[in-house]
Amino acid sequence: MIYHIADSAVFIMNNHEFLSSKLNIITVPSVKNELKSKGANLRFNLLQVKMELPEQEMIKEVLKIVKYTQDADLSNTDIDILAKAFEYKQNGILLTDDYGVQNIAKIMGITIKPIMQKNIKDIIIWEMECIGCRKRFSKGDICYVCGSALKRKRKSKILQ
Repeated sequence: MIYHIADSAVFIMNNHEFLSSKLNIITVPSVKNELKSKGANLRFNLLQVKMELPEQEMIKEVLKIVKYTQDADLSNTDIDILAKAFEYKQNGILLTDDYGVQNIAKIMGITIKPIMQKNIKDIIIWEMECIGCRKRFSKGDICYVCGSALKRKRKSKILQ
């Protein structure tokens, strides 16, 4: 049996492909909390979604990869949905449009199916760059050399 691990975009976007099919959809409780519109909540209820908490060991595995890639924009919900998708890696498909989530999922070997966007082509490794002196750092918000703010920049990409 194939399971579809859904992030909030599945319910927010009105994609008829997911609404008209009988998929085995699983998500995490925090996804339900992200649904603000009546339409998104209606789609969530119509799809008879199964909610499961992610295993703590899987969350730890996701956080290791996040630390490696420096994908700092990921929310706790993103971490949870990645952990749940990693649990179902052998017989699951992650449904997401989030490029940061896709970046981590590709490294972890999770199958991805976008909702409305295209799939990412490359895995990106990020680092922080000072907007003043251009010195690069693995993490932080302020440059310890000149005191300017740091901005996220692509360090490298791994071609797929």
